[in-house]
Amino acid sequence: MAWDSVHLFECPTRVFYGRGASATAGERLRELGVTRPLVVSDPGVATAGIVEHVADAIRQAGLDPVVYAETESNPTTANITAAATLYRERRCDG
Repeated sequence: MAWDSVHLFECPTRVFYGRGASATAGERLRELGVTRPLVVSDPGVATAGIVEHVADAIRQAGLDPVVYAETESNPTTANITAAATLYRERRCDG
């Protein structure tokens, strides 16, 4: 690919935000056909209880979330490898 010309990359993304949006995480995942999502976070967000709140919303939708909450502020390749390994070992699909 020539880097001296303009190229197009599109990534259509739906974003849900606002008070209570995280409570709909399970519904949104179910719409995508996900049954075992990997929830990725850092220790601070997990300690604040936010990860468990999201995981509970996912469980309430009948899904089985797996949590990886060891991501550093500036994620490392070790973080990526650990999360990917957990994803494969726990047979996550989203």
